[in-house]
Amino acid sequence: MNQKGIAPIAIILIIIGVLVLAGGIYYYQNYQTQPEPDIIQPSPTPSPQPDETADWKTYRNEKYGFELMYPNDWIIFDPSSGLLSLKSTQERLGSVQLFFVINVTENREIDLENLEASTGTVMEKISIGDHLGYKYFFQEGAGTTEIVLIQLDRDVLKLSLDYFASNGSNFNDRKIAIQEIVDPILSTFKFLD
Repeated sequence: MNQKGIAPIAIILIIIGVLVLAGGIYYYQNYQTQPEPDIIQPSPTPSPQPDETADWKTYRNEKYGFELMYPNDWIIFDPSSGLLSLKSTQERLGSVQLFFVINVTENREIDLENLEASTGTVMEKISIGDHLGYKYFFQEGAGTTEIVLIQLDRDVLKLSLDYFASNGSNFNDRKIAIQEIVDPILSTFKFLD
Protein backbone atom coordinates (compact mmCIF):
# COMPACT_ATOMS: atom_id res chain seq x y z
CA MET A 1 0.00 0.00 0.00
CA ASN A 2 1.07 3.49 -0.55
CA GLN A 3 1.39 6.26 1.97
CA LYS A 4 -1.62 8.15 0.62
CA GLY A 5 -3.96 5.17 1.30
CA ILE A 6 -2.73 4.60 4.84
CA ALA A 7 -3.22 8.18 6.04
CA PRO A 8 -7.01 8.31 5.49
CA ILE A 9 -7.44 4.86 7.13
CA ALA A 10 -5.31 5.97 10.10
CA ILE A 11 -7.37 9.14 10.46
CA ILE A 12 -10.61 7.16 10.28
CA LEU A 13 -9.30 4.69 12.91
CA ILE A 14 -8.23 7.55 15.19
CA ILE A 15 -11.67 9.21 14.81
CA ILE A 16 -13.43 5.87 15.53
CA GLY A 17 -11.17 5.32 18.58
CA VAL A 18 -11.89 8.82 19.88
CA LEU A 19 -15.65 8.28 19.36
CA VAL A 20 -15.56 4.90 21.10
CA LEU A 21 -13.58 6.41 23.98
CA ALA A 22 -15.97 9.38 24.24
CA GLY A 23 -18.98 7.04 24.10
CA GLY A 24 -17.51 4.86 26.84
CA ILE A 25 -16.90 7.87 29.07
CA TYR A 26 -20.43 9.14 28.40
CA TYR A 27 -21.91 5.72 29.16
CA TYR A 28 -19.87 5.34 32.35
CA GLN A 29 -20.95 8.75 33.66
CA ASN A 30 -24.64 8.46 32.77
CA TYR A 31 -25.57 4.80 32.92
CA GLN A 32 -23.20 3.25 35.40
CA THR A 33 -25.12 2.23 38.53
CA GLN A 34 -24.10 4.49 41.32
CA PRO A 35 -24.28 3.12 44.86
CA GLU A 36 -27.26 4.54 46.65
CA PRO A 37 -26.28 6.88 49.43
CA ASP A 38 -27.13 5.53 52.86
CA ILE A 39 -30.27 7.23 54.01
CA ILE A 40 -30.67 7.05 57.72
CA GLN A 41 -34.31 6.94 58.60
CA PRO A 42 -35.06 8.05 62.11
CA SER A 43 -36.65 5.16 63.97
CA PRO A 44 -40.16 5.96 65.03
CA THR A 45 -40.54 6.67 68.70
CA PRO A 46 -43.05 4.21 70.08
CA SER A 47 -46.01 6.03 71.44
CA PRO A 48 -46.65 5.15 75.06
CA GLN A 49 -49.43 2.65 75.50
CA PRO A 50 -52.22 3.92 77.69
CA ASP A 51 -52.31 2.17 81.05
CA GLU A 52 -55.68 0.44 81.09
CA THR A 53 -55.36 -0.02 84.86
CA ALA A 54 -54.73 3.67 85.59
CA ASP A 55 -58.25 4.34 86.91
CA TRP A 56 -58.83 0.93 88.49
CA LYS A 57 -59.65 0.37 92.14
CA THR A 58 -57.21 -1.40 94.47
CA TYR A 59 -58.09 -4.28 96.76
CA ARG A 60 -55.54 -4.79 99.55
CA ASN A 61 -55.53 -7.65 102.03
CA GLU A 62 -53.17 -7.15 104.96
CA LYS A 63 -53.93 -10.52 106.57
CA TYR A 64 -52.71 -12.54 103.58
CA GLY A 65 -50.29 -9.88 102.34
CA PHE A 66 -51.34 -9.09 98.77
CA GLU A 67 -53.07 -6.51 96.66
CA LEU A 68 -54.51 -6.31 93.18
CA MET A 69 -56.40 -3.87 91.04
CA TYR A 70 -59.75 -4.39 89.34
CA PRO A 71 -61.80 -2.40 86.81
CA ASN A 72 -63.34 0.79 88.13
CA ASP A 73 -66.83 -0.13 86.93
CA TRP A 74 -66.95 -3.41 88.88
CA ILE A 75 -68.85 -3.48 92.15
CA ILE A 76 -68.47 -5.51 95.32
CA PHE A 77 -71.33 -7.89 95.89
CA ASP A 78 -72.04 -10.53 98.52
CA PRO A 79 -68.95 -9.95 100.66
CA SER A 80 -69.76 -13.13 102.60
CA SER A 81 -68.84 -15.35 99.63
CA GLY A 82 -65.10 -14.68 99.87
CA LEU A 83 -62.40 -12.18 100.64
CA LEU A 84 -63.51 -10.20 97.63
CA SER A 85 -66.48 -10.76 95.34
CA LEU A 86 -66.82 -8.50 92.32
CA LYS A 87 -69.41 -8.22 89.60
CA SER A 88 -68.98 -6.44 86.28
CA THR A 89 -71.47 -3.69 85.56
CA GLN A 90 -70.49 -3.18 81.92
CA GLU A 91 -73.66 -2.66 79.95
CA ARG A 92 -71.89 -3.35 76.66
CA LEU A 93 -71.46 -7.01 77.53
CA GLY A 94 -75.17 -7.59 77.00
CA SER A 95 -75.72 -11.33 77.39
CA VAL A 96 -72.55 -11.88 79.45
CA GLN A 97 -72.22 -11.81 83.23
CA LEU A 98 -68.83 -11.70 84.94
CA PHE A 99 -68.02 -12.52 88.55
CA PHE A 100 -64.57 -12.38 90.12
CA VAL A 101 -64.08 -13.98 93.54
CA ILE A 102 -61.05 -14.36 95.80
CA ASN A 103 -61.07 -17.02 98.51
CA VAL A 104 -58.49 -18.52 100.83
CA THR A 105 -58.44 -22.11 101.98
CA GLU A 106 -56.44 -22.18 105.17
CA ASN A 107 -54.04 -24.95 106.16
CA ARG A 108 -54.06 -26.58 102.75
CA GLU A 109 -51.52 -27.19 100.01
CA ILE A 110 -52.30 -27.31 96.30
CA ASP A 111 -52.88 -30.98 95.46
CA LEU A 112 -52.03 -30.98 91.77
CA GLU A 113 -52.78 -34.68 91.11
CA ASN A 114 -56.19 -34.53 92.78
CA LEU A 115 -57.10 -31.29 91.00
CA GLU A 116 -56.17 -32.60 87.58
CA ALA A 117 -58.08 -35.82 88.21
CA SER A 118 -61.20 -34.08 89.52
CA THR A 119 -61.33 -31.34 86.86
CA GLY A 120 -60.11 -33.38 83.91
CA THR A 121 -57.77 -30.57 82.87
CA VAL A 122 -54.06 -30.05 82.92
CA MET A 123 -52.90 -27.27 85.21
CA GLU A 124 -50.68 -24.55 83.80
CA LYS A 125 -47.85 -23.78 86.19
CA ILE A 126 -47.41 -20.06 86.89
CA SER A 127 -45.36 -17.89 89.18
CA ILE A 128 -46.62 -14.72 90.80
CA GLY A 129 -43.83 -12.98 92.62
CA ASP A 130 -41.91 -15.78 94.28
CA HIS A 131 -45.03 -17.88 94.84
CA LEU A 132 -45.90 -21.04 92.95
CA GLY A 133 -49.31 -21.20 91.36
CA TYR A 134 -51.46 -22.96 88.80
CA LYS A 135 -54.27 -21.92 86.53
CA TYR A 136 -56.86 -23.87 84.63
CA PHE A 137 -60.22 -23.51 82.88
CA PHE A 138 -63.37 -25.54 83.15
CA GLN A 139 -66.85 -25.30 81.73
CA GLU A 140 -70.16 -26.07 83.36
CA GLY A 141 -73.44 -25.29 81.64
CA ALA A 142 -73.47 -21.73 80.29
CA GLY A 143 -70.51 -20.84 82.49
CA THR A 144 -66.79 -20.97 81.89
CA THR A 145 -64.40 -20.36 84.75
CA GLU A 146 -60.72 -19.63 85.04
CA ILE A 147 -59.20 -20.60 88.36
CA VAL A 148 -55.83 -19.34 89.60
CA LEU A 149 -54.41 -21.06 92.69
CA ILE A 150 -51.43 -19.58 94.54
CA GLN A 151 -49.68 -21.27 97.44
CA LEU A 152 -49.30 -18.89 100.41
CA ASP A 153 -47.17 -20.65 102.98
CA ARG A 154 -49.77 -22.99 104.55
CA ASP A 155 -52.79 -21.54 102.73
CA VAL A 156 -54.12 -21.58 99.16
CA LEU A 157 -55.30 -18.36 97.56
CA LYS A 158 -57.96 -18.98 94.92
CA LEU A 159 -58.90 -16.36 92.33
CA SER A 160 -61.74 -17.27 89.99
CA LEU A 161 -63.47 -15.49 87.17
CA ASP A 162 -66.85 -16.88 86.22
CA TYR A 163 -68.03 -16.00 82.73
CA PHE A 164 -71.67 -16.74 82.01
CA ALA A 165 -72.80 -16.22 78.43
CA SER A 166 -76.19 -16.84 76.89
CA ASN A 167 -75.01 -15.78 73.44
CA GLY A 168 -74.00 -19.27 72.28
CA SER A 169 -70.26 -18.60 72.25
CA ASN A 170 -68.03 -21.66 72.32
CA PHE A 171 -65.53 -22.66 75.01
CA ASN A 172 -62.46 -21.31 73.18
CA ASP A 173 -64.12 -17.92 72.56
CA ARG A 174 -65.03 -17.73 76.25
CA LYS A 175 -61.53 -18.76 77.28
CA ILE A 176 -60.01 -15.95 75.17
CA ALA A 177 -62.52 -13.44 76.58
CA ILE A 178 -61.70 -14.53 80.13
CA GLN A 179 -57.96 -14.19 79.55
CA GLU A 180 -58.50 -10.65 78.24
CA ILE A 181 -60.11 -9.84 81.59
CA VAL A 182 -58.03 -11.89 84.04
CA ASP A 183 -54.57 -11.25 82.60
CA PRO A 184 -54.67 -7.47 83.23
CA ILE A 185 -55.96 -8.11 86.77
CA LEU A 186 -53.19 -10.65 87.41
CA SER A 187 -50.63 -8.18 86.04
CA THR A 188 -51.49 -5.88 88.97
CA PHE A 189 -51.30 -8.63 91.60
CA LYS A 190 -48.43 -8.20 94.04
CA PHE A 191 -47.41 -9.40 97.43
CA LEU A 192 -46.88 -6.86 100.15
CA ASP A 193 -43.48 -6.54 101.81
